Amino acid sequence: MASKLDRNDLLVVSTHSKIYCLNKKTGSRIWRKEYSASVKGPPISLFINDADLLIAAAKGTAYGYDLFTGSFKWKNEMDGMGFHDVAVSSTPTNSVAHLAPSYQASSERPPAYTASHKSVVILCSHGTVIGVDSTTGKKIWRYMCPDGSHDMPAVISEMDKVYIGCGRMVSALNPKNGQKIWSVHASNGVLGSCGMTMATV
Repeated sequence: MASKLDRNDLLVVSTHSKIYCLNKKTGSRIWRKEYSASVKGPPISLFINDADLLIAAAKGTAYGYDLFTGSFKWKNEMDGMGFHDVAVSSTPTNSVAHLAPSYQASSERPPAYTASHKSVVILCSHGTVIGVDSTTGKKIWRYMCPDGSHDMPAVISEMDKVYIGCGRMVSALNPKNGQKIWSVHASNGVLGSCGMTMATV
């Protein structure tokens, strides 16, 4: 009889241009995925949203995979954002999504659960941020960081706001359309380029 697993049993790791999903309890491999033969060296950024979508991104390209099976869902080539490292985040759907039902490891994807909001995937690279439809992988909006900064944007995603930090500026965006809600100088520093980090509760 196949063992029961839920999303809390899964550990996803990436190395050597491959992605692996492991059972956290036993270390056994559940699935393996070749990310891209052209990606050698740069780290692959990983993010799992609360609708069991695994987002993997590197060198200006992002992919969406089913968390439980590793099956391909979509690809976004992040047009105009170059071939740099990528930061990944996603807005939540609702708290109910964390109560994913258990399923038989040999079965297909567990039944979808009702979400009150569609998740928006946030991809950041080289001073640019795009919002992507989590179902189709299509770009919804694009945001260019203020001051012409080409630093790696920091990102925090909430249901009703996405916070972007880049260079000296912090901005709050509407995740549905990318419109700026507010933007402020967090620093008065004037010399050189410096990465920004952010945290909240």
